[in-house]
Amino acid sequence: MELEPFLVPVGSDNASGSELRNDPRFHAIERLMEPAARTFRMENVKSGGTGSAVVDWAGILDQSAELATTGRDIRLLAIVARALANAEGFTGLEQGLGLLTQTVERYWDTVHPVLRESPSVSEAARRRTNAILDLQNRDNGLLCDLEFTVVLTPRGLGAITFGDLCAGALARNQAQTELPQGLGDKEMAELLSRHEARLNRVTAACRAQAIERPDDMATLVQSVEAARAALAAFEAALTARVG
Repeated sequence: MELEPFLVPVGSDNASGSELRNDPRFHAIERLMEPAARTFRMENVKSGGTGSAVVDWAGILDQSAELATTGRDIRLLAIVARALANAEGFTGLEQGLGLLTQTVERYWDTVHPVLRESPSVSEAARRRTNAILDLQNRDNGLLCDLEFTVVLTPRGLGAITFGDLCAGALARNQAQTELPQGLGDKEMAELLSRHEARLNRVTAACRAQAIERPDDMATLVQSVEAARAALAAFEAALTARVG
């Protein structure tokens, strides 16, 4: 997707135009993402699916681009980053994080929500950082989306999600430390058994994908690494301004 429309000056007096929080079009875009909430995704899982969500991400991007001509708002750009990740995978995630980085670097003084009066730079930017942190929302945010994103489809092993990959990266002792407190021995043994089965499935899927579709596997690894680099660049740009 062409991202330059999100980076050009907006309005004649203010390079970031108007705040969008109370714009009905912004709320309409938010409503379009409601089917991506964890509750709906889990209903899909219970029906034998992978947790996919029926969301018009391309439409969200189109509406966001139109709304961006009114104002430059971190809250909208966080939605754009999320929509790009869903529409174009890790390549889209890299683009979305790059958009946020360029916005922070080029428009920090004017982007909405405006900085508040405070002797603390972090407190002054609290509303901005809160909007960014919403990407980490595990109930209806980017982290939730990624958890249910299918990344591998090797023959005979079913779809492997990014959540499966993350779980598969945990050894038994690491998985045990993340279990809820107060579990009985039987409950803990059952959960650890499920984890080991998931780990074995992920390991087999990665090996199969590397053999059956080496080019696709290499592309996936490269796109994930590029997204990680984009995240590091965004964190550096933000840290330079809020500490």
